[in-house]
Amino acid sequence: MNILYAVVSGALAGLLSWFVFSLSFIVQESPVLNSLIRGLILGVIFGGLLGVAKGLGDKSSKKNLLGLLDGLVMGVTGGVASQSLIMGFGLASDKKLLFSLAGWALFGLFLGAGQRLDKPSVKGITYGIIGGVVGGGLGGILLNFLSSSLKAAWWGQAAGMVVFGMALGATINAMLLPLEKEE
Repeated sequence: MNILYAVVSGALAGLLSWFVFSLSFIVQESPVLNSLIRGLILGVIFGGLLGVAKGLGDKSSKKNLLGLLDGLVMGVTGGVASQSLIMGFGLASDKKLLFSLAGWALFGLFLGAGQRLDKPSVKGITYGIIGGVVGGGLGGILLNFLSSSLKAAWWGQAAGMVVFGMALGATINAMLLPLEKEE
């Protein structure tokens, strides 16, 4: 995967996610349904765009489709799990920030693992997971900081999601780059 593709697709995924979340139909009365819908949307957007970026880096139409499918499956799984953690435990607790960071790191874990499913190896999936956890955690910190410090600005949440996506895409790619050179 090319790091430029990963950063751009992460930023685009963050912007698209923010746009979809800003639409009123996302907010549901049920916290379970709300986290499920948010997780599905996040998973489809981030998993799909990072999968496409991986496929573009491989320059193969078969790999493009496999990258997209791997990204979607792992993205949706990670999105639902992470949003359930963030919204389920984080809202009812005084440790909201901790659960938020853990949720974003969990999301990154699934996305990072999904980047290496087409070439399964313990080393590759481990590197993808490490990159995803670090990127998700770092991106989650930046997302929370930007969202809270720019709360008065309408674009504060958008900036946070864009930076989150960029951090996630960059760290996953940075961890997997040495493996690409070995293969």
